[in-house]
Amino acid sequence: METERLPEEIEWHFKRFVEKAQERLDKHIEEAGGPPGREARIEVNRGRVYWKLFYADRWPYQDYTDRSVWAFVRRKDGAIFAAASWRAPQTKTKSPIKGYIWEDHHDFHPYNRP
Repeated sequence: METERLPEEIEWHFKRFVEKAQERLDKHIEEAGGPPGREARIEVNRGRVYWKLFYADRWPYQDYTDRSVWAFVRRKDGAIFAAASWRAPQTKTKSPIKGYIWEDHHDFHPYNRP
């Protein structure tokens, strides 16, 4: 059972989680190569129950940005869920929680979506 955390603490860990995810994504894009000018970033939409994280990818020859939902993070406890659809997290599986935002050892990265 996870210990109760203050909302301020969860907010701090969430910000750190997004920053680390962006660093991992930048490193992955750099190692994978691709055309110069490619931009990939993590975007956040704050909902009532979850933060929705998007993977936004823009290639230099496109005049639009591809966006896909990467994950949902439950705001009350920092639990990470995979996306079941554009609007909802995957909660009806045997183990829906993929990790917590304060953990560094989970294998849930923007370029390695389950």
